[in-house]
Amino acid sequence: MAILQQVLIPKIPTLLLSTTLTVFAALASVQAASTDNLEHVDCVIYPSQEADIGSASVGVLESLQVERSDHVIAGAVLAQLESSAQRAAVALATARAEAAAEVNFRQLSADHSKRQLSRIEQLVEKDSASIKEFDDRKTEAQLGEQQLRKALENKKILELELASAQVALEKRTIISPFSGVVVETYKSPGEYVNSDPILRIVQLDPLYVETIIPADQLGQIQPGMTARVVSAESANQQWIAQVDRVDSVIDVASGTFGVRLKLPNPDFAIAAGARCTVSFVNPEIRSLSEPTLGAAMPMNTTTLLSTDKSAPGISSDLTCINGGPYKSEQLAQDQASLASQRGDRVEVVRKRTTDTRGYFLMSREFQSMEAASTFLSALKSTGFTDAFLLGGTTPARVSIGAFNDHSTASKTMNSLLDNGIDSEIVQWENPNEQYFLFEAGAEAHYRSNCPSPPSSR
Repeated sequence: MAILQQVLIPKIPTLLLSTTLTVFAALASVQAASTDNLEHVDCVIYPSQEADIGSASVGVLESLQVERSDHVIAGAVLAQLESSAQRAAVALATARAEAAAEVNFRQLSADHSKRQLSRIEQLVEKDSASIKEFDDRKTEAQLGEQQLRKALENKKILELELASAQVALEKRTIISPFSGVVVETYKSPGEYVNSDPILRIVQLDPLYVETIIPADQLGQIQPGMTARVVSAESANQQWIAQVDRVDSVIDVASGTFGVRLKLPNPDFAIAAGARCTVSFVNPEIRSLSEPTLGAAMPMNTTTLLSTDKSAPGISSDLTCINGGPYKSEQLAQDQASLASQRGDRVEVVRKRTTDTRGYFLMSREFQSMEAASTFLSALKSTGFTDAFLLGGTTPARVSIGAFNDHSTASKTMNSLLDNGIDSEIVQWENPNEQYFLFEAGAEAHYRSNCPSPPSSR
């Protein structure tokens, strides 16, 4: 377990996208499609990002902080190269950059030369000193100023060398460029790292759905349109995705163009690498009975507009509207406009909620990476082998674990405290902003007489 709970995902087939799209092109070329609808077009679900994580430095792998199926967040420490030489270089550069004796000496020398010059100028005015003595003192003062300037420049160079040494040390720490799931590790502690990747991570939220469409449909599919995605394994697994990219160039050989859709996957319930079919619906002919765009929710659990004229206190010419939840205000406004065209008097109401997804157990902040590493070593000696450094910069913190319930996190924190290790529980909150349709001007009336608004799925 890294920063979040482990997520088991299937091994993603290593198919070239171009090969997959060629297969889809052959299938799409024989599909019948109308101008308004394209249904049951073959597609494949891909991670939105994939990366083989390597190192900018070469050396021996000291530790690997994650394992296969671990879920990591952007900035989390993934691996650490052996860095004793780099830490020593930083310590030496720090001592040199902070040394002030040379600058202080040159400052004193320059000040003394200026005072000597001032005195000789007074003596020359009284004809008590020669021009040669004045010239010698003036030259000494100028040399003193140049030596002070050189000392200051040398100090600036030493500070830059310290910054360079710190960058070299930071490069020994491998961090995650984005939030995702570890799908493969290629190296183990003790192995030499050069240009080969150390591990592979993929981003599973959102997912991308790639498909191929016949050329005669070019212009009918636009970014922002919604589509129904159905799993090839089970027709009961259905989701709503949104068109993200539409190719502007037609493939001459197949007479097709590519379309990419974005599929939300916040709970990682949808597996990447799966085959699917996608059905596009022209937004101009969508009805209120069709599912709205949501966070990858199964369509058979989406709550849509319903009416109830039997509630007490409601006149027969008014409708009790139960619409939503909608994930964006624009979608809710679009549905309200359609409802208005049908004669329903509705308004959009925003509801803000916060879901608790779990609890993190974190260390206190450390002002240096050395102190954080020492704490991590002590923590692992007590049996918490999954703990790891969070981020590669200071102030640093150590992630001790993630828990579903507060009681388990509290017991673990008390256990650590018995061993003299201080920690704290951080709640993992997921703010939600949802939109519902209410009878116009009667939200309170709605609450008392109409069915309860649907909860977030």
